[in-house]
Amino acid sequence: MENNKRKSLKFIFLRMTIFPILILGILIVIFSSGTFTKSMQTEVRSGLKNLAISVLNTYDVAYPGDYALQLQGEKALQLIKGNQVISGKYDIIDKIKKETGIDITIFYQDTRVLTTIEDEDGTRIIATAAHPMILREVYDQKQEKFYNNASIGSDEYFAYYAPLYNEDGTCVGMIAAAKPADNVNAMIHRSVYLIFVLAVAAMVLTSLVSIGFTRRIVDIIQEIKSFLSSVEKGNLTSKLDDKVLNRPDEFGEMGRSILHMQKALRILIEQDALTKLYNRRSGERKTKAIYERAKKTGAPFSVSIGDIDFFKKVNDTYGHEAGDAILKSVAKILNQNMVGRGFAARWGGEEFLLVYENATQKVAAEALNDILGHIRSTEVDYQDQKIKVTMTFGVVEGDCNKEINVILKEADDKLYAGKSSGRNCVMD
Repeated sequence: MENNKRKSLKFIFLRMTIFPILILGILIVIFSSGTFTKSMQTEVRSGLKNLAISVLNTYDVAYPGDYALQLQGEKALQLIKGNQVISGKYDIIDKIKKETGIDITIFYQDTRVLTTIEDEDGTRIIATAAHPMILREVYDQKQEKFYNNASIGSDEYFAYYAPLYNEDGTCVGMIAAAKPADNVNAMIHRSVYLIFVLAVAAMVLTSLVSIGFTRRIVDIIQEIKSFLSSVEKGNLTSKLDDKVLNRPDEFGEMGRSILHMQKALRILIEQDALTKLYNRRSGERKTKAIYERAKKTGAPFSVSIGDIDFFKKVNDTYGHEAGDAILKSVAKILNQNMVGRGFAARWGGEEFLLVYENATQKVAAEALNDILGHIRSTEVDYQDQKIKVTMTFGVVEGDCNKEINVILKEADDKLYAGKSSGRNCVMD
């Protein structure tokens, strides 16, 4: 009788505790696996889309202008962007592939012209046609599309395809960002297996462990998604949380790769390629930030625009390479003298913008005279010739009651007044 009761109680206990918990654990595993898989696929899709957009922006910055084909010789065709041939130039997409593991392909009409994908012999699969279905859905219908099983060569990929437009709105091709499906599936399978093992090993804690684990994973995904969204909006100084970067798994690797991509994009987008100073776009953004801080704190700031004197004559006399050497030499002097004071940016051609933070017009003018003295005494060696130049600067003190463009125009007017009065001076 007692044995029967024990057996009965044991059965009831198993039925009311272990069996429900086991079933709950299985359900949680199934639910968590589905949620994780969907979140992972959504994140991969979002990452592919953001990366494709970033690649297009990078090409627009590096090679301004429209895409077109030009004939080389009698038969060979080359892809150009603006006035530059980009066929065979893989540095941008190869760097992204190295840092993120994501393949990039650019199509002109239906033909691959740039790609990081290689065949079994290690040869890039250029001059091959896009899949007819993808061509119809993306190029013909001008719609972006995601594919979970896009066949490229002999492999399957998670891929994002989008139409490629010129400035006049004409669709001229497609861009694709793709990640091998095996990599994504392997990442999903490893995580699902871990959830299953935890559920089996700790039945009572299965639900809590699974929910907690899933929540942490989703938090990481949301953190990466938020970071990518910020980068997509142009915030190239945003920071990725250390809880992502310090992870030893694929998410940590993904986070660190994305951070490297952000750094590379920031250099490409914010820095002037020749002088290594901030470009005009970055200069405008940093000027606005100083202007807004001055509005809040009341601290003074000063704005100067400088121009190399007779720069066209240098180019005409010594050549454009000599002019580039002069620009780099002047930029180095400006950058060194602006440390701790503000920033210098290449404003355009031989013009430079200098913004002094926490400095009155008088203080800025004194600093500019020191810079001018340094430039006057500098000789640039070029092909056994020593070239000397001077500069003219216009400087005004910032007035937060005026718009930024008004302040910049006043500095520009001072510059031209200096040009008119003989150059080689600081007009304040």
